[in-house]
Amino acid sequence: MFRRNILNLFIQRSYCNIHNKIFNWKELKYKTKVPQNVVKSIFEEKTEKIKVTEEEIILLEKLSLVDLERKEAVKVLEDSIEFASKIHNIKTDQNIEPLYTVLENYQLKLREDKVTDGNIKQDVMKNAVKTEEETYFVSPK
Repeated sequence: MFRRNILNLFIQRSYCNIHNKIFNWKELKYKTKVPQNVVKSIFEEKTEKIKVTEEEIILLEKLSLVDLERKEAVKVLEDSIEFASKIHNIKTDQNIEPLYTVLENYQLKLREDKVTDGNIKQDVMKNAVKTEEETYFVSPK
């Protein structure tokens, strides 16, 4: 049994090493505009440490029906609130153009918003096997 486990472990490691040599995951196969490295934000990132009180934890447990008795759960909650509080530090009174994409450093080409193929409800409803009130698709059970 012990030899069998060692043999299986050896085979798995060998497969992973061969697999990683064949497929170099550090290089992308296709070009992408998504940055592969962390892009430094232009906004300040000073946030104060968040401490959740016992009363707030009890209220959150009551509202969300989630048990927050473990210290790790409370730590995750505090970190999440701290992360979300960074939004308050963004100065929106300056002349900042809105983003059309989450990629701050790249331009996104927008197209004109025109209706090209309207009023095709009848054609779409022909694809349904079963309909309800002539406007809703009914899925099979």
